[in-house]
Amino acid sequence: MKISVAALILALGLIPGEAEAGHNHHDSNHHLQAVGEEKCTVFVEDRLYDDSDETAPPKDKRRRLSCFMSDGRSYTIPFADADYIKENFTSGLYDSGKTELILGPGAMIDPSTNELVVSSAGAEFRPKESSGRRKLTSGTKTILVVRVVASNGQTTASQAQLSDSVFGTSGDTITLSERYKSCSHGKLTFNAATGSNISAGTTQVTVSSSTSDGDDTMVNDVTEALNTLFGVSSPDQIADHVMYCFPKNTIADGGIAYASFGGWISVYDDDWCTYPSVGVHEIGHNLYLDHSSTNDENGYDEYGDQSGAMGYSFPGDDSPEYCFNAAKLYTLGWFSARSQTISTSGT
Repeated sequence: MKISVAALILALGLIPGEAEAGHNHHDSNHHLQAVGEEKCTVFVEDRLYDDSDETAPPKDKRRRLSCFMSDGRSYTIPFADADYIKENFTSGLYDSGKTELILGPGAMIDPSTNELVVSSAGAEFRPKESSGRRKLTSGTKTILVVRVVASNGQTTASQAQLSDSVFGTSGDTITLSERYKSCSHGKLTFNAATGSNISAGTTQVTVSSSTSDGDDTMVNDVTEALNTLFGVSSPDQIADHVMYCFPKNTIADGGIAYASFGGWISVYDDDWCTYPSVGVHEIGHNLYLDHSSTNDENGYDEYGDQSGAMGYSFPGDDSPEYCFNAAKLYTLGWFSARSQTISTSGT
């Protein structure tokens, strides 16, 4: 059964209009800030964790909805849990990146949690009017890799090392860009972004936030820093895809990386930014690819199909040399001339 935004907010008691009276789930001592925009674009974000970390959430609880403002800053939509996302976005009425949340009157941001606080009055999801842009799975696209210097640490890899890991600029033969070019047989190529303040597809920003502030805070700080550095209104104006490479332990609970489905952003915890299987996996989410799972005598495993990059990812510089399984290749459309559709009747 589909649940409306208003009904879900009311059920959970997330009514910001009552926050001042102390009836909201947000601490009344928190200083809520006005959103300043009437709507935002909704993306499903999928988070990849180190499963050996006991604090990592269950595999079926790792998705959330984030709403992206016009300047690229994003805020979590707290009233949408993993079950709501699965029913309404993964297999429901709405599509990630093609849906807007109409915020309604009194919408606020809680900077302490990086969450949207919206009212049941007027808040609703709506299909987004087409902007004429879509995530193409063929042709030539650009990637900008962002090295981050925080107040208490910085990304371990240098800009040169990041460039080599993603683009092979210093001789690395197994890279994110090489994998997509090889796996697509040249149908999809990722080139290093170019321009002022960019060195071999990478740039560096300094932010005031620390790793203890968490990735949500740092993501928005980096976004604002990029907008200022490049004089743009959103980082997706710099490149088709932007990889945020954070200092170690910025993503909580053993988080490795995450990306928005159909979006431009992917986020990595330190060295995980340099591993090809992780980068291919996360950029795959940007291209609307879901996980490659298995369901056999051992039960359901969200990442169980290890024949391709949308299964498990590994901390290796040159291995595994993953491409995609047959289902994902069909979705990407690279070999449509070699695909055949067979009906259930066998014809």
